[in-house]
Amino acid sequence: MYYKKSIDKLIIAFTGGGSSGHVTPNLGVIEHFSDKLGSKDYEFFYIGSKNGVERDLVQEFLDNGILSSYFSIRSGKLRRYFSFQNFFDVFNVCVGILQSFYFLIKLRPQVLFSKGGFVSFPVVFSAWILNIPVVAHESDMTMGLTSKLSQPFVKRFCFTFEEALNQCRLVSEKKVLSGTPLRKKVKTSDVSLIHSYFSNRETTLYKSKQNLLIVGGGLGSVLLNLFFECFSDELSSNYNILHVCGTGKTTELVKKSDDYVQKEYIDDFGSALAWADIVVSRSGSNSVYELLAARKVHILVPLSLNASRGEQLSNAAFFVKKGMSMMIEEKDLTKEAVRVLLNEGLIKKNDFINRMKSFKLLDSASIIEDTLRSVIKR
Repeated sequence: MYYKKSIDKLIIAFTGGGSSGHVTPNLGVIEHFSDKLGSKDYEFFYIGSKNGVERDLVQEFLDNGILSSYFSIRSGKLRRYFSFQNFFDVFNVCVGILQSFYFLIKLRPQVLFSKGGFVSFPVVFSAWILNIPVVAHESDMTMGLTSKLSQPFVKRFCFTFEEALNQCRLVSEKKVLSGTPLRKKVKTSDVSLIHSYFSNRETTLYKSKQNLLIVGGGLGSVLLNLFFECFSDELSSNYNILHVCGTGKTTELVKKSDDYVQKEYIDDFGSALAWADIVVSRSGSNSVYELLAARKVHILVPLSLNASRGEQLSNAAFFVKKGMSMMIEEKDLTKEAVRVLLNEGLIKKNDFINRMKSFKLLDSASIIEDTLRSVIKR
């Protein structure tokens, strides 16, 4: 029979993966606890996929001893449509449940925190069987399939946005408005780090131009990469451009100049946000939340329905309606459309910033800590 370790030591299992959006909020929570507690007062584990992005993202925490271990399980994509691959993935999910069951018995956590993604469902289901309380987190305006399937097995569901919380049919006692916990590297900044990427940073020309940050989400965007590579020569007459392309996606297709710099990834993303005058970004919920938190004028280019369930379109449309964001759909992405919105964003910069100030930022990590502690059985 499953049993818990002593509650004198806080033991939490974390899960979530498939994209960085399903991982980085976990890291924000882990940072919060590790800053608040002594190393002997907690023990944290991560359960994810073998080859997913989550394994790389948590490595720093493993190296620093903040996470005790990383355990990998099999997982399968949960599709809403017919595909022969569904039969194989059902098998993978079943194997993942058995693996999760084994790891959870071995780890004996007091609570599981799930950030979603396909890998999380086997862990959530196994925790429920073992009577381990589960707290889950939904970042988007609309719930993903994994979140919907996990609902019956979750004690509390945290939401980034109040509108998403209100739309969810869970009983009110289960719902918590938490916002999204941000990593320290997003909340702090060293603008000199970004200046150092540009060899012409001391020139009058560099200082006279606006700073444009382009980022395609945690995994990068092939579409945005190709578009802005082709557009960079024209844009660089008015902008210093920092283009975050995604791991393995930088290219030599364009002539690099003093005004256009590509990076695969920026570890200290808060510095890039502080440097930028305006940002072009995908509209994953974490990206939008970070832009709103930084009060940074931005243009959102959401994934189309051809490549997603439409959550990025919902996220972007909501904040465009609020007057906090600008948006270009992929089908409308042209040089002229980008020029118009860049100019509009800079001309109306103060208006956008003032409207973003009405977006209430919560002490998300503390709210999630309180929620986790509230469901632990004593």
